[in-house]
Amino acid sequence: MDEQILREIFSEGMPPFREWEEFRTYVLRTYPILIQNARERRLITYSEIANQIGLPFNEWFPLKIGAIVGACSCYEHREGRPLISSIVINGETCRPGNGYWGLPGIPSDLVRRGAIGSVDEGGWTGRHWEFWVNEVNRVFEYWMEMGQI
Repeated sequence: MDEQILREIFSEGMPPFREWEEFRTYVLRTYPILIQNARERRLITYSEIANQIGLPFNEWFPLKIGAIVGACSCYEHREGRPLISSIVINGETCRPGNGYWGLPGIPSDLVRRGAIGSVDEGGWTGRHWEFWVNEVNRVFEYWMEMGQI
């Protein structure tokens, strides 16, 4: 992961992270987990990631885990790759969190500005499903190919 790109993502505002080192540490722990799960063609929950990276479950958890996986997707988007956080889902809804629909790379007609960390059952159209499923498959395919090089 190119640290300069990650610094740019951080400087664009990754609340609730005010400290670069904390943000950097969690993103660098998360990124290889996402890649490994993508290579295994496996969805992973926000809670599973948090357990693996040592992120505490406190009042900041929904914001922090959203910012962490969102930063990984922002990074991938800048590198011209599919949104890797597409494979991260809420354990209750089996869908990506609301912050997903505000990431760079989401088609403008699908952008939603829900509260990060909230579980919003409404608002998903067939087009949302289609985009998300397609993006999950693109992530799996990309990282499967990369694993064979």
